[in-house]
Amino acid sequence: MSGIAVALISVALTIRCYTPCPFGDEWFFIDAVARGSGPTSWQWLWSQHNEHRLVITRLLVWLDLAAFHGKNVSLFIETYLGLGLEWTAVCYMLERSTSFPVPLRRTLQGLFAFCVFHPNQSENLTWAFQVSFVLAFAIATVALLSVAFFAQLRWRRFATLGVALAPILAAMNVAGGLLIAPVALGLAIVRRLPLRFVMIVLSAFVLSTGAYLWHFKFPDRANPPLHALADPRGMFVYVLTYFGASWTKLLPHKERITALLSIICFAALVVRSVRRNKQTTAFEWFCIAECSLMLAVAAATALGRLKFGVGQAYASRYQTPAMLYWGGSVHL
Repeated sequence: MSGIAVALISVALTIRCYTPCPFGDEWFFIDAVARGSGPTSWQWLWSQHNEHRLVITRLLVWLDLAAFHGKNVSLFIETYLGLGLEWTAVCYMLERSTSFPVPLRRTLQGLFAFCVFHPNQSENLTWAFQVSFVLAFAIATVALLSVAFFAQLRWRRFATLGVALAPILAAMNVAGGLLIAPVALGLAIVRRLPLRFVMIVLSAFVLSTGAYLWHFKFPDRANPPLHALADPRGMFVYVLTYFGASWTKLLPHKERITALLSIICFAALVVRSVRRNKQTTAFEWFCIAECSLMLAVAAATALGRLKFGVGQAYASRYQTPAMLYWGGSVHL
């Protein structure tokens, strides 16, 4: 019930705060469309926006302008479709591919509804442009579920193709989508999936990453992201803040400690799961992969954002991965 209540609160937040007026980065796309850019202009679709190549996001903004009078309504609907897809995929696998007792399945379904639809991600629910962020993580969740439950799937060739394409599709919404591939490959190796699967996903990842980085330009050449590696303490604090911000209103001034303890527990659980590989369920491996992806996204975000200060980690658009991390770690 708590999951349903949270989802309803989030919908109410979107409705209450709705405005048809574009905001922030969305204006760049609207300006380009006004100058004649559209879905036939691959140069525009593939062009950089900061460190991202927002092909799908540009198409969705163009569609909202061309077919829905630019009122942002279609973008918010797509946001909730993305969130709904993510939650439905988790529920489906729990229901059809696990032998958990019914009460546990219902509890986990409610837990993930609580995390996926949580209003802490207020920017994603009130800023239409953030559909890009939501879709990237929806694609990631479906891909990791496909890897974790690969042995139980009927259409394995289709699943292989989907996992292979997931990183570049997600990266057409947010650059961090490329990180899906290393996590999926690690999970595939641990789950001892067929070598053919691993090679197809690896080959697709190499090709798509090469295409993504072809003529790639760092927005700030004087301070490229890798410079943040010289400040490991700052990166560590950033990651803790990234996850701890989810608890800011619940545990004032204790959020980083909470995040640190959860990461330590998660590391211990991963070691235990690797040692007891045969006793670890597919859903537990999915949770481990989901948490690992969220940690990787937090570290990658720190590389790009640390120059703006740790406070950047408090942005509420980051709460989708943060809450999914909490959901996975709570189950484990």
